Amino acid sequence: MADEIAEILCSPIFVRAPRQAELLRYLGERAQGSTTRITQYDIAVEALGKDETFDESSDSYVRSSMSRLRKSLKSYYSEHLPKRDLCVFNKPGEYFLRMAELHTAYPEFVGGHPSALKAAHSTEHHRWLEHADTQTAMTSVAKKRAALPQHSLQQPCATVSLGAEIAEDKSAIPRFRMFVRSGVLLSVILLSGILVTILQSSEKITASSGIGQSLPSVGFAVMTLGSDEFKESHSGLQGAVRNDLTQIIASSFISQRAASAAATSDYKIEVVLQRSLGEEDEASLMLTNQAGKILYERRIILTGNHSQDRQLIYDNIVGFVSPAGQLSKDLARRIPPRSRNDFECFVLSENSNAKGLLTADVVRTCLSEYPDSPYYPYFLARKIWMNIQKRATDGMAVEVDSSIWREVGQAVNDYPENPYLNFLAAKVLTARGECDVAKPFADRALENAKSFPALELALIIETYGCDSNDALEPQRANRIQQLVHAHPLPDDLFKLYMFLALITAEQSPSAELMALDSFDHRSASNFEEVNSLLANTFSRPLNKSEHQRLRRSLPAFVFSKRVRDLVLNRARGGHEFQSSLRIISDV
Repeated sequence: MADEIAEILCSPIFVRAPRQAELLRYLGERAQGSTTRITQYDIAVEALGKDETFDESSDSYVRSSMSRLRKSLKSYYSEHLPKRDLCVFNKPGEYFLRMAELHTAYPEFVGGHPSALKAAHSTEHHRWLEHADTQTAMTSVAKKRAALPQHSLQQPCATVSLGAEIAEDKSAIPRFRMFVRSGVLLSVILLSGILVTILQSSEKITASSGIGQSLPSVGFAVMTLGSDEFKESHSGLQGAVRNDLTQIIASSFISQRAASAAATSDYKIEVVLQRSLGEEDEASLMLTNQAGKILYERRIILTGNHSQDRQLIYDNIVGFVSPAGQLSKDLARRIPPRSRNDFECFVLSENSNAKGLLTADVVRTCLSEYPDSPYYPYFLARKIWMNIQKRATDGMAVEVDSSIWREVGQAVNDYPENPYLNFLAAKVLTARGECDVAKPFADRALENAKSFPALELALIIETYGCDSNDALEPQRANRIQQLVHAHPLPDDLFKLYMFLALITAEQSPSAELMALDSFDHRSASNFEEVNSLLANTFSRPLNKSEHQRLRRSLPAFVFSKRVRDLVLNRARGGHEFQSSLRIISDV
């Protein structure tokens, strides 16, 4: 990698861009000398000159710099062959360098460069681009370059004096004059190209460009009201909730923390710990917008158990900033149907998915228009998920030798920390009965999806298929109770997973959840029928027609045949199942 980067650094593209050159050099040195994970903070402070107060949640400088680096590398390889077979490249959403053959790193260049560049290439280079066997061609070129000297990343680029070259070769003077005369025409061509590029890129805008809705800032306040004794007894909980809020907002897909407590934020979360008039300890939660309008509020009765109360408040606040939660719903109402940047594409797709209204065309648009977006892995996961759902609904499993199986593996390899992709891998492997292999993917999905409760619940349901008996272990059964109780107004997809989880755990849904289901016919949702069938399961056995409809619907949401059979058996079990239900407690 060092030799290839040294070659790249000597190109005019990077000589004219010292900041990008420094970033490339830094990433190359880290790839050589360290096995630790590179973070945005590392890059900002060690490579880009930011001070130690850099906050990646509110500053997109590193992400923008990485995007520019990808474009510069792509531009370099549009004009140059890799020195020794392998190209340097970076994938969107990652902060380290990779090496691969050209057809893997830059597949768009295999079969021909952009027409504007072809004339500048040698005949040999042109033949190589058109060659059917890219690997053979690259090997041939590598042999011709084998004698070239080795480089280090710190070695200066070789320079050639134009005056000395002309003095050595008098015949160069006419060529030089021709070059100067043609420079005017070349400048016009380049300027035209720049204008075309700007126009073409105008529809590929990221949220950091300032066009459209950007990642909103969220401020928060945690207060304790009441007597000195009450404040002292709840000071520990107050501090823990304040720390949790910082972590929740920072890890959210749809929000960032306000710059300071005094700064005006787009939204605000307030948590008030107090004793009610009925002498009950409670937490009052409120989400407001910049105008002070209350978007959501809830009162929670505290148990007096520090860890339980902290978890309950945590789960409720996650619902504020989850991908399809209250804040996201408010954002979606203010975004036009045609998204103007990558963030808007993400918000609209998540809200559409929550109602089963997300289409393949929308996902393809997000993927094609925002390939450099940090949301790209999530768009990719949605595309793969929809393909698997279609196969599952058609009664086809994901086979090891199938293209979808390979697509899942490649995506997880490319974006190993993405919770959606790890969730997909865990679901597919669990459905195949490979529970031990699925476990690390499930663990990684849960670890990186703290602000996505629907995903957590879906994983609990799917991994139930790995149990050797029909009883969920107490820890997971208790977690189902916590999630259901913390989200009394779930979106339609989250509610579907709630019903499935409650059926597998033999727990009774709350009256609030059942009452909410009776209003489903008023909302545009493709989950209305399946939610209605699952809700009926808690009160009566499904008839033959209902049972068949539920059987057809379940494969799209639950890949594990064992879990699907369990749900169907309990839906048909009638009073035997209803009598076994446990009332969900206010955990």
